[in-house]
Amino acid sequence: MTRRALVVGGDGLVGSDLVRRLQRAGFEVAASTRRKATVEPGRFYLDLADEPDRWPDLANPDVAVLCAGVVGFANCRAHPRAAAQVNVAGTGRLAERLAADGTRLVYFSSNAVFDGARPHVPLDSPTVPKTEYGRQKAAAERLILSCGGDALVVRLSKILTPALPSFADWAAGLRAGSAVEVPSDVRRAPLPLDFAGEMIVRAIERRLGGILQASGDEDVPNVDVARMLARAMAVDPRLVVPVRTAAEGAEVEDLRPHTTVDSRCVREELDLAVPSSRATIRQTIDAFLAANPAFRPAPQP
Repeated sequence: MTRRALVVGGDGLVGSDLVRRLQRAGFEVAASTRRKATVEPGRFYLDLADEPDRWPDLANPDVAVLCAGVVGFANCRAHPRAAAQVNVAGTGRLAERLAADGTRLVYFSSNAVFDGARPHVPLDSPTVPKTEYGRQKAAAERLILSCGGDALVVRLSKILTPALPSFADWAAGLRAGSAVEVPSDVRRAPLPLDFAGEMIVRAIERRLGGILQASGDEDVPNVDVARMLARAMAVDPRLVVPVRTAAEGAEVEDLRPHTTVDSRCVREELDLAVPSSRATIRQTIDAFLAANPAFRPAPQP
C-alpha cells in the first residue's frame, strides 16, 4: 500500500530535506510552495495567507508535515499581523482541513516558545514566549494539538547549516587578517539539519503524537563559534572581537540567555542520540570549509 505524505513548505531548508527523506522511506510525497516561480511536478502553489477557498485540493495525504511560515524574530516583530495571518490563522485552518480528512499532522515548531530564563526546559513546561515569533509558534502549537488524531509538535533549536551567512562574512574577514566583530550576547544550542530530518521521519514512522523537542546540550556564544572557525582556518582567533548586540541596535527581546530544552524524549521515544552543540558546530564548519576552498588552511610545506 502506497503511503502518501504532504510537506507544506517543501522548498524551505527543513522542508526540502524532509521531501527527500520521506521519499527514501517509501512515501509518495507532494510538497507545497508559496513561490510561484518554484512550482514544478510534485510541488504545487499554496499560500497560507490566502482564503481557504483559494487553496488547491490537498488529496488527503496520510501524513502532513507543516513547515511553512514567516520565520525570524525581526520579520514577525516588524509585521505581526501579516505574520500571524500565515503562522497562526492559515496554519490552523489548514490543520483543521487536513485533520477532518483523517490526515496525521506534524508541526515544525521552535524553542522560541520558551523565554530562555532557564536551561534544559522540561517537555511539559508551559510555553512562555517573549518574542512575537515565539507567541505565534505557541499559538499554532495549541491549534495543532487541538486537532487530535495523534497530532505531533516537534520543537527544535536553531538548525545550523554551512549556508549560514555569518560563516562567509566571518571567514572573509579572518582570511583578510581583519578584526571580526561578533555578538557576545547571542547564544545558540544548535542542531544539524540531518538530525532534524531523521528525528521527524522516525517520529512519523513510529506514529508518535503529542510533543517532541530537542536542542544541543549547551548554549554556545557566537564568539566561540567564530573562534572555532578561525582555528579551523588556521587563523589567529584573537581576530574575533566580542561586541554587544544590544549596543548595535538589536532588540533585547531577541537575546535569550538559554536556548536549550530537555531532549531526553528523543532518546527515549526514538532511540536517537542528540548531537552535542559543539559537535554540530564543528561538523558544520568542516562542511563550510569543504565547500569553500578559498578559506581552507594553506597546505603545509
